[in-house]
Amino acid sequence: MSSVIYFFEIQFILETNYLYKINIIFIKIKLILVLIIHAHMEKLLVIILPLFLVIMFLFWNLTSGYFKKEYGTKLWNQWGTRLFYWQGAIYTSSGVTILVLFILNRLNVLNF
Repeated sequence: MSSVIYFFEIQFILETNYLYKINIIFIKIKLILVLIIHAHMEKLLVIILPLFLVIMFLFWNLTSGYFKKEYGTKLWNQWGTRLFYWQGAIYTSSGVTILVLFILNRLNVLNF
């Protein structure tokens, strides 16, 4: 009985250690992104905001009809459904904006 408990304790420690390492990696990536953006914020802000808004508009234009039809008008008019939709729109637009910025950086169009 004690060997089974010991096995689960070791497995839990390994899993939490693995998650801890992943969390540290994400923190380092966030720190690098913050430092890069902070160093060149004036130039990038002029590019990031319009790019983000254009991507958000395209996402809304392409997907709003589908989600309205999928959820129905009664469910779509509830704030929870729209909150979920706009939260996904913001996450998607942010990810695509960051991807476009790094592609432009890789192509030497932007230097940061």
